[in-house]
Amino acid sequence: MPGSVRLEESTHVSWLILSRPEKLNSLDTNTLTEAVQLLDKACRASTALIAVTGGGRLFSAGIDLEEVAAARSPEEAARPFRGLRRLLEAMLTCRKPVAAVVNGPAVAGGAELALAADAAYAVEEAWLEWPELRWGLIPPVLAALADSLGPGRGFNLLVSMERLPAREAAHHGLLAGVYPSLEEARRAVEALGERLAGVEPEALSAALEALRLPKRRALDLASRLEALAASMELVEKARRFLESRRKR
Repeated sequence: MPGSVRLEESTHVSWLILSRPEKLNSLDTNTLTEAVQLLDKACRASTALIAVTGGGRLFSAGIDLEEVAAARSPEEAARPFRGLRRLLEAMLTCRKPVAAVVNGPAVAGGAELALAADAAYAVEEAWLEWPELRWGLIPPVLAALADSLGPGRGFNLLVSMERLPAREAAHHGLLAGVYPSLEEARRAVEALGERLAGVEPEALSAALEALRLPKRRALDLASRLEALAASMELVEKARRFLESRRKR
């Protein structure tokens, strides 16, 4: 049976591809566990750069609500959020750069993966959205970066819970580039990997450690997110949401 995450390597880039297009690349526990394992493998590979992207038309719809709705206890409800925390930690501690190629909508946990990357690139039609507050949850990476976005801007992004088009996300400094097509975004990342191949690894690792300090604060908030998710109230919200979606 094919996995829910694929690892493909070019000369300079290890591509970590979320491969649940039939589930909108939603992040269940198995997918997150597999992603952490493959990311660890990519961190130890000879490539200069890791790039996370989605297979199909979405980057990721975030935590798999079907898994949350099926939970029989608060511990089970929190399980995929624990997996998300571990993946964020793996991205933020990898000794080589991690990029994201946002090939389509990135929602909640999906948008968090994009922000956790050292640099995120998107296609024109992509957008990001953080609806966590509506669910009684928090977006840890966005919250950690909020004060660095300028007076009021981070707060507005956090509480608006509205879709943020790729161009606007780039204006806020959340994306490093926006491209007309996925092919062009991938070529830009491949070119970045080629440039990084000539950089001394220890110097790059030291620079990454410094650059990631603001995002490392998100790991404490991710633990808080996991605690908030340990709730049967969240399970009921997920069940009601899925039921309303089935009736449309």
